[in-house]
Parts: sequence; structure tokens; C-alpha cells
Amino acid sequence: MRFFKEINSKKISAVLAVVFIIGLAGMTFYSRAYAERRKPLVQIAFPESSSLTWSFETRSTIQAATEEYASSQGVEWTIEVLIPYDSFKEYTNELHSLAAYAISDNVGFPEFISFLRRTVLGNGDHVYVFAYSSPHRKGRGQSVWPGEEVAVLLSNMFDTTYDYLVPPSAIYEDVFTGEPYIFTVTRRESAWGREYVAVRQDVTLSSPSRIGNLVNLSLLHTDDPVVVTSDQPLSDGMLVRLFD
Repeated sequence: MRFFKEINSKKISAVLAVVFIIGLAGMTFYSRAYAERRKPLVQIAFPESSSLTWSFETRSTIQAATEEYASSQGVEWTIEVLIPYDSFKEYTNELHSLAAYAISDNVGFPEFISFLRRTVLGNGDHVYVFAYSSPHRKGRGQSVWPGEEVAVLLSNMFDTTYDYLVPPSAIYEDVFTGEPYIFTVTRRESAWGREYVAVRQDVTLSSPSRIGNLVNLSLLHTDDPVVVTSDQPLSDGMLVRLFD
């Protein structure tokens, strides 16, 4: 009888041990899941690259060429365009080579106009003079008259490529210095497996400050993705999650 009692006692102990282990594992997984859910949920993206194109549309009139252009260059008609400094100051201090087209109501589609002269005014505004000649009108026997209004389309493709463009939501501002910074996310292995850590990176805004709807950073010293949004405030070294 004592022998059977010892066997039953061992079975009960074994069952209790299994129950304890299962309960401990369950509590551990629950605690882990609870801790994971409390981490900030972030969305990440890699910086984008883009080139910059400045464009501007205005209206002007066709005028008979002055003697300066008529005698020396054989130009018959000119178009003078004022380009305000405010329209390009975020892109460059001065405009140079422009692609220029004019749209007359009598033609209805863009026609190339060639550069004659550029003058930079004291306030930074630019005045361009273009030669206008319409082979389409000549082919149709249509004439040009002084004062005829045209829409002028101007654009400038810059050679520079900007490689560190991020959404405005990725930019934070230091409350004490006012300097901008971002958070990147790095991956590390721990006793609990793979973890994701937010790392603060001080940044410098480049010129121009915007390329399209993205913020232009001068340089990033990491290849890690950038935090675009977070559902909680972040701090340097904070554990975050990428999936809900």
C-alpha cells in the first residue's frame, strides 16, 4: 500500500510540475506580448533620391524686336519675361539656362523661344528676353502683331541629385536648441530574440529645404531606415515595434 502511495505521489508531483511549467510559460508569453504591445508602433521608410526641376508659368506679350536684336541677330519678334526672385529663391540664387516655350492663342500649343538676354535686378528679380519665331504660323500664312498676349512656360533642370529626402513627419525639433533631428531604427539580437531600437540622429537641412513635398537633408551617417510616424513619443534607445 505504501508503494502505491509513493507512485501516486510521484504522479501528482509530475502533473503539478507540468502544470507549473505550462503556467510559467503562459505567463512569460503573456508578459512578453503585453510588453511588446506597449512599445511604440512606428512606420519606417528609406530616404529617397531625386533631382530638382524648377518650373514657372507667366504671361507676357509679343513685341517687335528693337534695333539691338533686329540688326545684329536678325530677330523680328521678342518676348520679355519678368521672373520674381520669390519664385526661385528656395531653389537657387540665380537662374541660368532655361527651357522656354510660349503659347499663343492663335497657335494653341507650346513653341520654343530662344534666349537673347538675361538681366538681374537689384532685388534679385530676373528679366529674360527671348526671340519669338513661329514656323507654324508661317506655314499657315498667319501673321504676328505687336502686343499679342502669350503664356510663357519656363523650366530649369538642375544637375544635382539629392539623396537624402524624407517626409516632413520624420523631422523632429529639439526643444532646447531648435535643431532638427530624426529617428532611425536599428535591429539587434537579444535573449528574447530580435528587437528594434530607435536611434536619434541629429541632421542638417540642406538647400533647398524642400524637393517637392520632401525635406532635403544634407547627409545621413547610417543606412538604417528612418521613422516616418510613431503612435507614441520616442526617445533615443527606446524599443519600438514595426508590426501591429
